Amino acid sequence: MAEQDNSPPAESAEPTQASEKKRGISLPIILAIVLVAQVAISYILITQVLFKIDAQTPPEEETEIAESETKEPIGSVFLIPDLVVNPAGSGSSPRYIKCSFGIEVDSEEAYAEVEMRQPQVLDTLIRILTSKRLEELDTPQEKDLLRMEIQEAINDRLIAGEVTNVYLTDFVIQ
Repeated sequence: MAEQDNSPPAESAEPTQASEKKRGISLPIILAIVLVAQVAISYILITQVLFKIDAQTPPEEETEIAESETKEPIGSVFLIPDLVVNPAGSGSSPRYIKCSFGIEVDSEEAYAEVEMRQPQVLDTLIRILTSKRLEELDTPQEKDLLRMEIQEAINDRLIAGEVTNVYLTDFVIQ
């Protein structure tokens, strides 16, 4: 009987060692698989995502060259400071528009003519601004239309050159 008691514990000790070996072997294998998967995902993200973003962004030198080629040089700019007018429809509640303009011309002759015709230019600006209601000057698109209208009206008066752009340097509605 003594032999029988010793043999079952010996048999039971072998399966526990085998199960410990299986667990011990499987854990490093699982960790290795997870590590390889993380490395593979990192490689794909770096090569496919980050390098594509860098390839789409042009170098700074190329953008500076492209910008300098597309920009037109600015001509002479005649400044009209602090023009104050009442807009159309201000009625019983007095409202005011205070604005300043920069009028860009294409040549020195045109600049001299705008300077000589300053009273006519001011009259044109006052007529256009007083014909507008406040609602017609709210959005940037409406201000662009105002600039174009002013440009056309002043160009109709000039002989020596033309206005190439009108800038609003100050615009306050009160």
